[in-house]
Formats: sequence, structure tokens, C-alpha cells
Amino acid sequence: MFVGIEEIMTAAERHFTKKDAVWSWTELSRRVDGCQSAMIVYDATYDIPAFDYHQRALTTVTYVFRRGHWRSVMDQGTLLELSGA
Repeated sequence: MFVGIEEIMTAAERHFTKKDAVWSWTELSRRVDGCQSAMIVYDATYDIPAFDYHQRALTTVTYVFRRGHWRSVMDQGTLLELSGA
């Protein structure tokens, strides 16, 4: 677990510099409470072909609407399958 933007960016540096990963998702469910909050459930996959890595998860993201934008406040995933490196 990483807390704070600097720790998260350091941990994910390769993801943004090498760009060798592919993340895709299908929205399964969406619940919106007016223009205040929302929760979306995704069937998400994360693949790094160079490492023969594959991960599939059921991911729920909670959002709040602040200052004219939807902002993610919580992202929780349940691993469904894992293979590779």
C-alpha cells in the first residue's frame, strides 16, 4: 500500500515512463447519487506482454463530485486471476 502522491508516483514510475502495460476494463455496474457521489464496478485487466503478466480483478471505484469534476476517492480490487511474472 502506498500513501501520498509522491509514494504512488514513485511506485508507478515504470508504468508511466516505459508504457509497456495495457489496462482495459468493462463497466459492470454504476450507481450515482445525484451529483454528489458515485460508485462504479469494473471487470478490469492489467497486462504487461513483455513479462507475460496478466491480472484480472473486479474493481470498485468510489467518486465524489467536487469543484465541477468527478474525483476518485477509493479504488478497491478483488483479484480474480493472476498469471505470468
